[in-house]
Amino acid sequence: MNRTICYHVVGVWFALFASCPAQEPKTPAKPAESKEVSAAADVESAAEVELSNRRWRDEAQALLRKPTDVEFDEVALEEVVKFLADFHNARIRLDRTALNAQQSLTPITISAVGQPLSHVLDRIMQAPDLAWTVHRGDIVITTLKALPAVETIGGGHRRAGRLRISWWLFGGADSRLRVRPAHAGIVDAARIVRRRTLDEQRWRRRDAIAVR
Repeated sequence: MNRTICYHVVGVWFALFASCPAQEPKTPAKPAESKEVSAAADVESAAEVELSNRRWRDEAQALLRKPTDVEFDEVALEEVVKFLADFHNARIRLDRTALNAQQSLTPITISAVGQPLSHVLDRIMQAPDLAWTVHRGDIVITTLKALPAVETIGGGHRRAGRLRISWWLFGGADSRLRVRPAHAGIVDAARIVRRRTLDEQRWRRRDAIAVR
């Protein structure tokens, strides 16, 4: 009798166990990221970007000051750029997308000894519609039309490249060089004047570019 009752109890227990739905193991919830951790990550990311920009600016500035010897007579632009890149072991390249849209490119004729690379580039840019700028440390030969408006300081002026790179080297929109764009964001080099600004609280000394 007792054995029969025991069997009934065991059977009921198994029936109840089988009817209960299986429960998945609970995974521990991830702790919510604190605002302090998120803010620290944002600051770290911004610092990395600033260091990269500063490194690119320093590299470009040093490269543009290097003395350059060239002697070309009616040489294709691609060969000139390749020579300059090899001569300085630097990242100097063509914006092929923009240049391929040009119907023709004037061969380059130039002679220079010991001149800074920036001066050589300015002389090369005397060819119609050519321009040079810096993108993430690379010197890029492109066209005036392909340049973003924010970089077209100097417009179509022959020495526009130097003005653009001066503005870029000092940090662009966040730089000590303040630029007030003219029509459609284009600043004409003939209207740019350099002046000294007095702001000792923020900068001990700085130059500012303003448009009359």
